[in-house]
Amino acid sequence: MRVTWITDDKSSPSYVEYGTSPGRYDTVAEGEYTSYSYMLYSSGKIHHTVIGPLEHNTTYFYRCGGYGPEFQLKTPPAQFPVTFAVAGDLGQTGWTKSTLDHIDQCNYDVYLLPGDLSYADRMQHLWDTFGNKHMRVTWITDDKSSPSYVEYGTSPGRYDTVAEGEYTSYSYMLYSSGKIHHTVIGPLEHNTTYFYRCGGYGPEFQLKTPPAQFPVTFAVAGDLGQTGWTKSTLDHIDQCNYDVYLLPGDLSYADRMQHLWDTFGELVEPLASTRPWMVTQGNHEKENILLLEDRFVSYNSRWKMPFEESGSTSNLYYSFEVAGVHIIMLGSYADYDEYSEQYRWLKADLSKVDRERTPWLLVLFHAPWYNSNRAHQGEGDDMMAAMEPLLYAAGVDIVLAGHVHAYERSKRVYNGRLDPCGAVHITIGDGGNREGLAHRYINPQPKWSEFREDSFGHGELKIVNSTHAFWSWHRNDDDEAVKVDDIWITSLVSSRCVDKKRLKLMNILTNPKSLHLSTGGIASV
Repeated sequence: MRVTWITDDKSSPSYVEYGTSPGRYDTVAEGEYTSYSYMLYSSGKIHHTVIGPLEHNTTYFYRCGGYGPEFQLKTPPAQFPVTFAVAGDLGQTGWTKSTLDHIDQCNYDVYLLPGDLSYADRMQHLWDTFGNKHMRVTWITDDKSSPSYVEYGTSPGRYDTVAEGEYTSYSYMLYSSGKIHHTVIGPLEHNTTYFYRCGGYGPEFQLKTPPAQFPVTFAVAGDLGQTGWTKSTLDHIDQCNYDVYLLPGDLSYADRMQHLWDTFGELVEPLASTRPWMVTQGNHEKENILLLEDRFVSYNSRWKMPFEESGSTSNLYYSFEVAGVHIIMLGSYADYDEYSEQYRWLKADLSKVDRERTPWLLVLFHAPWYNSNRAHQGEGDDMMAAMEPLLYAAGVDIVLAGHVHAYERSKRVYNGRLDPCGAVHITIGDGGNREGLAHRYINPQPKWSEFREDSFGHGELKIVNSTHAFWSWHRNDDDEAVKVDDIWITSLVSSRCVDKKRLKLMNILTNPKSLHLSTGGIASV
């Protein structure tokens, strides 16, 4: 049999290790590789390796290129009976996923596909949510004349509403993007499935809007990239019944190779077309070169978040609300000191939060403030010094970060010390990036650190009601149902912490001199 896989690493070898027992490879086969270019696109290294001879009707375990996840395959029988699964014109829609799910349930030996595989026209979709009942859909077309409208409705194939949007594009060195469409649709009903089509042609997609009230579930994973582990993370997330996906930075790992933004869109489209994806920037989104002033041109053009709707002047920081949760997305790579525009906006946003309407307050950014891994030590310290007093006074319940390629959950902490009115800090930069895991931790484990592990995975935050939420972390090595770490979290509203700190918050919002940390916490009341 021939095994084919693709790597971004041009130095990656083309051999396959395989055997009949998990993790034990008694045979190695060397193969060949190729690549191709299409207009401005250049493929990764495409490996083709023939393995065998193999026994009939036997399960083999194999690994490609000497690293990465283990796969398994079953060879066809030597004689009757034999079963073929057949479906053509696959594409990459929700119906495609349904077809593949059905095929996966049947006990077939060989799959036959009579043409039209990927429908690779580089159309990519993502959702973001803002306001009370509106969402933005984004897609990309190579056709510069393609219109920017979305047709949608609550029945398949029947679109009773049309929304007109806007479009943009950008150039980066020798790369020119496709036409990037952004269209706001709504008002939409909560907790409702909509069917939609972009630009008047192409496949139909479907999405489910978040609920209007508790319970609401968030899937969380940062530092995704485009590896086999990324695919595993997304497959696990797809199994959980979530309402909104939160991504605290480092999306595509394009790192100036702009075609990787296109392939990332294709990778996440099956999920990002069905639920809102709310993201903030990481260091891999900067992509600054020489005198190029807009360091986030690719990110800002492709992943437009509801910053204007939340009173922000930058796509790098914004806020939104889902059910009874107010969520603030901050920028680790935008100015954040007490004189910055981001800090001014944060103060203004916090002053508008109504904890009776949104009793839960979450914050996301990329570089973690509480980190006992040796990777990226201290990189969030300056931002923490500037903003932690403000977030503490506001009664932030949970802080989610990425950057460190591992998982860690803290106890409630503030100013480096355990504090029952502090936030729970969770580092979850373990989505599957190509740089690998951060294995080395500082010992002994700090008192504020509750759980840590260097594995790829994702988190799920189910906010059950105004007082209780359930957090769980799921390792990629296990089934999605396996919870490696979990905890019930009580809101700071219910513990009276928010009321106790109300005067401190007002002091910070009105007195710039009370911004600095001191041995007693906030400098003055």
